[in-house]
Amino acid sequence: MEPNQVTVLNELAFEMGFLLLGITKAHIDDATISKFKKCRDAGYFGDMGYLEKNLPLRMAPADLHSNCGSVISLICPYLSDNSTDWMSREWSKLQDSSQAYISVYARGMDYHKVLRKKTKELAKAFASTVGAFTYRVAVDSAPILEVELAEKCGLGWRGKNTLLLNKSAGSMFFLAEILLDIHLPSTPKVMNHCGTCQACMTICPTQAFVSPYILDARRCISYLTIELASDIPMEFRHLIGNRIFGCDDCQLICPWNKFAKKYILTDFSPSKAFESPDLLALWEWDEATFTARTQCSPIRRIGYQRWLRNIAVALGNALRTHKNKVYKNHVKLALTQKLPQVSEMVARHVVWALSSGAPDIDPLA
Repeated sequence: MEPNQVTVLNELAFEMGFLLLGITKAHIDDATISKFKKCRDAGYFGDMGYLEKNLPLRMAPADLHSNCGSVISLICPYLSDNSTDWMSREWSKLQDSSQAYISVYARGMDYHKVLRKKTKELAKAFASTVGAFTYRVAVDSAPILEVELAEKCGLGWRGKNTLLLNKSAGSMFFLAEILLDIHLPSTPKVMNHCGTCQACMTICPTQAFVSPYILDARRCISYLTIELASDIPMEFRHLIGNRIFGCDDCQLICPWNKFAKKYILTDFSPSKAFESPDLLALWEWDEATFTARTQCSPIRRIGYQRWLRNIAVALGNALRTHKNKVYKNHVKLALTQKLPQVSEMVARHVVWALSSGAPDIDPLA
């Protein structure tokens, strides 16, 4: 590839809404493979069985596309506001127990759909410039170790919170990949710049980090509120606070996120329903309302029952911590009134919420 073609590729990527790109060979080293298998064997993946599926392909990304020669890895920011105090405002949301906290990435449109379309557009535009080639795009849609590949091509380094960190963009971004059947020159790796900092590990409410760069997903609030289909373990419910979909704590505390970039694609503009939502208002949604309000949202994937489960836990925590007695009475009433209507799983969390936050009430009376 000629240098001017690399420039064209970068220009096209920016036009499509991507901030940065890197190129690497479709190869995963033995050390990464060994680490992945050790985490799996230790049970750190929890119920995420999809990580076990197609394991040989995860270990050999070149096999994901015929005659794959290179991988283009792309960064797309999703932060809606990167003003100097954006992190402090997110922390304040976590302190308001009447408000539901939804992870920043999930407040706009589903990135799978948005980025898949944009990544395909980029591949087609690039092909029209350099000549025909075959390709496959991936946006959490293929068994691929995307952080490892992004790290290999110099888009950043794996932070101690296991996320990709970039000196000029922090970690508030999505990753996407294009696997091509042509060989492109690889971009160089960059150094790890975490140093001795362990802020992300220390701040984690559930202490989900076994050690630097190793996460036990079974303790992670993002896993508990999104991936876990069954009951949230008792030991973590108080620690979840008002987080009903995901958790950003390890990113909010990361010093590199003072450089986080605002989204280029307006698709990631926050929905009014999810930017600063009221817990009680969300609890009142019936399934039809949930389905309608989560159209084109990544939140829909957890389904209505997990949605209610998560809110019930957050309301229980509000009963424990909120200072306003009138508000707490509203919470108790809302929980008890809906209890006969919910599934058995949700009912167990409602009962916990009432007994945990208001031990003087018999929710089944």
